[in-house]
Amino acid sequence: MPGMQIKVLDKAIRVVELLAQSNRGVRLKDVIAAVALNKTTALRILRALESHDLAAVLGRQAPIPETTLVIGEWKTNPDYKPTPGQQRPWSEQHPAVLYTVLGLAVVGMGLVTVRFLSKVRNA
Repeated sequence: MPGMQIKVLDKAIRVVELLAQSNRGVRLKDVIAAVALNKTTALRILRALESHDLAAVLGRQAPIPETTLVIGEWKTNPDYKPTPGQQRPWSEQHPAVLYTVLGLAVVGMGLVTVRFLSKVRNA
């Protein structure tokens, strides 16, 4: 459905451009004729724009200045205090046990696989 969303967005942009060019109101018939929409689509786009208060947005005198955000260095929050009773997960408390068990499991599965393959070859 991304192609459909782009087409609808393109139609909405054309309606916004038409509204921006008009210094008096625009009737539904004018939108249908100028943008080549059917009545239902034109009405839906106009209602969506109306719900977002397009008149106030287009009526602004000065454009909103462009803003650039710069991310600073990573710092820990000195005011952060963990909630009482909050513990680290078991896997973070005992990493040696976790990786030892994981390694033994991999070795065990490898041995079972080798035994199975040797039985299949002899059969």
